[in-house]
Amino acid sequence: MDERDVIELLRHAPYTKVVAVHMEAINHCLVTREELSGRLTAEDLRAQIEIPQDGEWVEWNA
Repeated sequence: MDERDVIELLRHAPYTKVVAVHMEAINHCLVTREELSGRLTAEDLRAQIEIPQDGEWVEWNA
């Protein structure tokens, strides 16, 4: 998925919480964490997604 795909998903399912993983790995290196975060902030969708750093755990209550 690229940033356009993530935006489409978040708009289609506004109740959904997404965790973006494998960022900046070889097969995903065209979109950085910062770029994705910035684009989602500009689209007012940043609250729906977690973009953890390598090794970071994400927890939330369902």
